[in-house]
Amino acid sequence: TSFSVLQADADQVVRIYAGVGSAVHGLVFEFEDATLRGSILDDSGRTVSLSTGSNRLTLSLTSTVDRGDRIVKVSGHGTTDPSFLCNDITFHLQSGGKIPFSPPHYMDQGWKGQSFELSVESGFSFYDLEFGVDTVVRIIATTQASLRVSGASRSDTDIWLNGMWQ
Repeated sequence: TSFSVLQADADQVVRIYAGVGSAVHGLVFEFEDATLRGSILDDSGRTVSLSTGSNRLTLSLTSTVDRGDRIVKVSGHGTTDPSFLCNDITFHLQSGGKIPFSPPHYMDQGWKGQSFELSVESGFSFYDLEFGVDTVVRIIATTQASLRVSGASRSDTDIWLNGMWQ
């Protein structure tokens, strides 16, 4: 595990939007201040802007995170098809609740990749996910003053800024 520091807002995730067809192609996290973070892929696997209202229409599933609850772990399976973020994903809440997103069984294309399970470190709040080939690479979590990355290692001089490592 490595850590990177960036001024970040520690607002709680209040809503998760997901686009799911044959696999998960979009995940967007809405925070208390109405800001959005996440990823939406088009049919060719290219990232689509979150600011385009019509793109959010592709995110047909919505789940609410109750006030005071928080995401403490993320698990699921990557996908072998690069035009999707992952095959399935479950957000585990501090209250013990779970928010799962997965394709209906009749749409299963056999693209299920590696399983993943990542936890948010104590004292931090979930902020976003970074997806890689066939798996979720890391959770990005924040405190009021810093952004901490849990998962694959990065050097201490790298920072996460505008959706990419700098």
